[in-house]
Parts: sequence; C-alpha cells; structure tokens
Amino acid sequence: MKSTEMLNQIKTLLNIEVKLEEMKLENGTLVEAESFEKGKEIFIKTDDEKVAMPVGEYILEDGRLLIVEEEGIIADMREVSDEVPAKESEEGKEISEDLKDEDQYEEKEDEKEMAEEDA
Repeated sequence: MKSTEMLNQIKTLLNIEVKLEEMKLENGTLVEAESFEKGKEIFIKTDDEKVAMPVGEYILEDGRLLIVEEEGIIADMREVSDEVPAKESEEGKEISEDLKDEDQYEEKEDEKEMAEEDA
C-alpha cells in the first residue's frame, strides 16, 4: 500500500482533513508539505500521485533554500545569502590557474636576473 493511500485511509477513519501547503521550485515544479518547516514531510506533486522529495538542495520561487537530507523530510529552510560563495565555473578555474602559472614564471625570471647581477 502506498503511503498516500494509507494516509487517506487514516484521515477517513479519524474524520480528519489535513490541509497541505503548496509551493513551487524556481524551475516550476510543484511541491507540497503540511507546513514548510524543519522535520516535516515534503512531496513533489504530480498529476496522479505524490513522490517523496529526493535528497538535495532546492531554491523555491520566493528565493528561499530548501534542504532535504533524508528523502521526503525537510532538513532546513533558509534565506539564500550572498555570504556563500557561488561555485567557481570551469572557465574561472582555468583563468585563475593560468594567472598562477604566469606569476610563478615571473618569479623565476626575477630570481635568474638577481643571480646574474650577483655574479
């Protein structure tokens, strides 16, 4: 039995209606939770079923960061800050490595000139 079927049966037996909140990820995917708080279950809502949210970090439409460390469970919700450095692109890495190599070359040239002057 699927968890959603079991939940629906329990709700029917207890005559309880649970309202779920919906939010969208920045890519438009619809997610659903009882409430968007640490420790609450979260699902991806599709046309015919709900799927437990996979482990990962997701940005919501409102700009907040959603962290899932255990499948289907919210580990944390926080504002995205500028303090966390963005991942450096491959092109950025290559440029910084080229500059580093150039600096090392210039240092060696300076050392050679000093050695020639001392001789």
